[in-house]
Amino acid sequence: MCKIDIVIANVSHLSKTVAVLRRAEPDIGVAELIRRINADVPVVEYTLFGNNHPAVAAKLRTLLTEIPKSGATLRILQINQDEQFDRVAHAIDEIPASTLTNILDEAEGDFE
Repeated sequence: MCKIDIVIANVSHLSKTVAVLRRAEPDIGVAELIRRINADVPVVEYTLFGNNHPAVAAKLRTLLTEIPKSGATLRILQINQDEQFDRVAHAIDEIPASTLTNILDEAEGDFE
């Protein structure tokens, strides 16, 4: 299993971006989401391939589609399950959205 951390950058419409994030993660408050965006730390973190993989995959697909529409950029970091986010150490762990989409597509058959 691995973790996917999502960092939001280049926000042009903060309210739209926060609204998208709140739909994906309603338990995280608006102020906390804004703090995470401004601090350049992950706004959400998901473990792939767990028992809840279909729900996680749906949330990730929504973010992959809707965050760019909100006027922001996604930075997607793939890190080991036992690691914590570190901006410097994980700079090389950034993956493109297409790679995450391919990972989700490939795993989809395993969870049907």
